[in-house]
Amino acid sequence: MKKDSNKNNFVRMKVIPFLCIVVAMLFVACSKNEEVLNERSVEAKISGGISLPQTRANGNQWETDKIGVMAISSSLTGSLMPNLYKNVAYSTVATGAVSANFTPENGKILFQQPNETVTFAAYGPYQTSTADNTLPGNNGVINNNTLDQNTREKQKALDYIYASGATASKTNPNIQFKEGAAFAHKMARMIIVVTNTHEEVIPDDSYIRYISHQGSFNVATGIAKAEGGYANYTQLSSALRTGEREFTFILYPQKLKKFQAAFQVGGWYYSNQDNDAFENLELLSGYSYKITYAIKVRSKSASDRSASDRPELKLEGFEVSRWE
Repeated sequence: MKKDSNKNNFVRMKVIPFLCIVVAMLFVACSKNEEVLNERSVEAKISGGISLPQTRANGNQWETDKIGVMAISSSLTGSLMPNLYKNVAYSTVATGAVSANFTPENGKILFQQPNETVTFAAYGPYQTSTADNTLPGNNGVINNNTLDQNTREKQKALDYIYASGATASKTNPNIQFKEGAAFAHKMARMIIVVTNTHEEVIPDDSYIRYISHQGSFNVATGIAKAEGGYANYTQLSSALRTGEREFTFILYPQKLKKFQAAFQVGGWYYSNQDNDAFENLELLSGYSYKITYAIKVRSKSASDRSASDRPELKLEGFEVSRWE
């Protein structure tokens, strides 16, 4: 019996250390696999939508746009994500679509930590910076002037959009700027329309007054605002002609002290007398303001006009709506 007991003790002495070694090796292997998993970065996938049903500079659809994406906060204290990604360029080839997928231009956003949720913001059109971890302009502030915008490309460069609140992580790397985190216009839009005439409006001799064209857009906050003085005259030829007698301006949000419009039509010069209607009017971000003027002709014959029967310019309509 003693001999069998010694034999069992001998077996235990050999087996137990062996099992301990195996368990230790398995633990180390698991730890290393976990480290590899944690170190393996995952690339972000970005998609974006515009909060209104239709476009960009003249509607709400993507037009091969380029945006800047930034990480603004993290669920982990001390995360490097907000410092690494401040202005990463992404672009889309989509045209005429409300939603689009974006691909990186150069650098890309990578998720490192498995338990980290990151909140993102984005803006457009993209502004260049020295690196992905650097804001463009003056710490994110882009200064511009809206005086010259008579083509779609010029207006597109002024149509600042912004989105914030999209979240993603290593396990769910899809950054979706949609629904509550969708892009929205940050400028204001003004549309001037002249009706009740078949004669041409001469843009070089027609104008609006008391508009501020100098301003800035902050890519980090999405705030656009007018900052300069008011222009005495802004010719309609500097706007985008969106109809036979329709002219569209993209403007910085601002409060108008007063407003006046004047038009050269059919050999006559018309100036509105409804200045008080727009006194202290505030042009808000993301809103469209349509001002319609009608020419009221007194004389039955255009060739029989005199100073006494000169046609009048009347304010026909004023509409405020979300920019669509």
